[in-house]
Amino acid sequence: MGGIELRDGTLLVDREPNDLDELAILFSTLLDQIGIGHVFISGYVAILTGRARATEDIESCSRALHPTKSTSS
Repeated sequence: MGGIELRDGTLLVDREPNDLDELAILFSTLLDQIGIGHVFISGYVAILTGRARATEDIESCSRALHPTKSTSS
């Protein structure tokens, strides 16, 4: 596995992306294109930094697009 470095608030991973990484990159790109701020959290971050996990999933946290409006009268 390549090196991992945190530089200016960005985690840099020096290795070829795997299938899970490609999915995360695609998801992140789509959210960026529509202006949704987001971060990856939990299991995927552990996998990204080289930890073994029983499951391979991607959790994210994103900003709400609009405040929730009540539809009741």
